[in-house]
Amino acid sequence: MRSNFSPLEQPAARNHISASWTKTKIKQNEEQENQNLACPEDNRRREQRISLSPVSVSSLGCPKIVERSSWSTKKTNCKSELKTPVPWVIVHHTDTLTCDTKESCTARVRSIQDHHTRSRNYCDIGYNFIIGNDGTIFEGRGWRKLGAHAAGSNSQSIGISFIGNFLSCPTIVTRRQWGGKNPTCRSNQRTPVPNVIIHHTEGAFCNSRTTCSAQVRNIQNYHMKTRGWCDIGYNFLIGEDGLVYEGRGWTTLGAHATSYNPISTGISFIGSFTNRAPNSAALNAARSLIACGVSKNLIKGSYALKGHRNVMSTSCPGNSLYRVIQGWPHFKA
Repeated sequence: MRSNFSPLEQPAARNHISASWTKTKIKQNEEQENQNLACPEDNRRREQRISLSPVSVSSLGCPKIVERSSWSTKKTNCKSELKTPVPWVIVHHTDTLTCDTKESCTARVRSIQDHHTRSRNYCDIGYNFIIGNDGTIFEGRGWRKLGAHAAGSNSQSIGISFIGNFLSCPTIVTRRQWGGKNPTCRSNQRTPVPNVIIHHTEGAFCNSRTTCSAQVRNIQNYHMKTRGWCDIGYNFLIGEDGLVYEGRGWTTLGAHATSYNPISTGISFIGSFTNRAPNSAALNAARSLIACGVSKNLIKGSYALKGHRNVMSTSCPGNSLYRVIQGWPHFKA
């Protein structure tokens, strides 16, 4: 996610920023997979230092900010104060649909607040400020309240989130590239689908393109020869090499969740994830794939994310992986 983000002013009785703000550290935060509000990027931390002269900084001025009282009907019980000035500004995206009018962005911010307070049990929306695609800035927790957006860094930062998903589509290893057999049958999948179902293969792990390709071939052989299916059952598979492997793809009906097959895309992590979660490379690839499907109108923007166990009697996708996806946007048991 790329952002050219200007340093932000603290509220003060003057209309310029002091020289101490001429160097602002902006950190794009990528949380580990088991932390809340993880931006689905790779797990590297990137830092960018921006130097601005006092003249250029003072000319920016404070932008107009929509106060929370104008968009929120909820009372916050957040009591932790943020000690300012903070050394960092941490930039996020909400990993939701975008918005391009003040009305639609207001509705989106309310929805994010509902998700944070009801599903995550936060005292309020996690971000300090939220920015819509129309340029509107919404006050979240504001300048003075401790945010909940970057575990371990909340007390040292202002969290600013852009409304939307700004990931590009991940690398997808095609069937030909991993050595897949031709299917013996094919049924069209109606898109966009309203559901995404997460699985694990319960087999061996893999962390390279060579070992993951071999494992996908093994799974295809098992599905076709032992189960008697006409192809590998999943629409996509995810390796811990951070790559996505094409199964039946976006437009072919899968065989992974019985009655949900016609109304879902099935994504399976290669390995068994009962006692540990997949690594961040795999988790990020899966979230990027889902975002890609939404952007291409192959998955509905209002999709429901479910574990295999939510639609069938099974332990899949493993307890550890299931705990992770429960914190992802759109999860619905």
